[in-house]
Amino acid sequence: MTTKVSCTMRLIARIFFISFVLCITSTTQLPKPLQTDADTLVQQLRDLPTPLPVSPRSDGSIPPEEQRRRQLYEEILRLGPNGVLGLSRALHADDVHLRKNAALALSVLAGSWYDPSWPRLDIRRALPALVVALHDSEPNVRGWSAQAIGEIGADAKGAVPELITLLSNPDEGSRNSACIALRGIGPAAKPALPALLGRGVILLGQVVTGSATPVSASQWSFCRTGGRVTTRLPGIHSGSPASGCPRFSMRR
Repeated sequence: MTTKVSCTMRLIARIFFISFVLCITSTTQLPKPLQTDADTLVQQLRDLPTPLPVSPRSDGSIPPEEQRRRQLYEEILRLGPNGVLGLSRALHADDVHLRKNAALALSVLAGSWYDPSWPRLDIRRALPALVVALHDSEPNVRGWSAQAIGEIGADAKGAVPELITLLSNPDEGSRNSACIALRGIGPAAKPALPALLGRGVILLGQVVTGSATPVSASQWSFCRTGGRVTTRLPGIHSGSPASGCPRFSMRR
């Protein structure tokens, strides 16, 4: 009887040990999330130079890397919402070059200045990731993410508190981009006015006052901080909005 009990106990112990080992193995070898076609495509952006070139070559030729950029942008644009989600995930990547290019691509594809013949990509699904990216350690990621938020327009009003925080960033380019984003959001960004004025920013013309009077581009002027122009909001830009710290001239 004692021998039978002993064998039973050993069997139970063995079953318990095997179950324990299987449990540990399954928790330490969790399957990685499947990579989508959009992720594979977006990751090819990491090797592209940033920022965008300010002007074309004197001979009119397009550098190979810019041809590649255009090809990738077109493919991401065709993916639609899946492309937006792929870019959103890339904003959280460890590779800073990928994060910069993801933010830049969202800003470019949501706008109409890069290629007016392209349809604008609806990037509203990327808004949560873009808001997080406003706190990125890399200035260009912060700046281009802010500019992408501005391209969303009034639907990005939930980002206004984080953009207000960005106005206090020591980096001038980040502050510039926060102004540009708030301008893009429009009257829905009215809560930012006290912060702008509190930072010594003078806004000439009607900005986000919520006035019933329509505000044309020519009515916008510039932000002036500490007696020095940091950005001019609307009008004709001297380079692409994503070519670094943008400078704007007034539209006449």
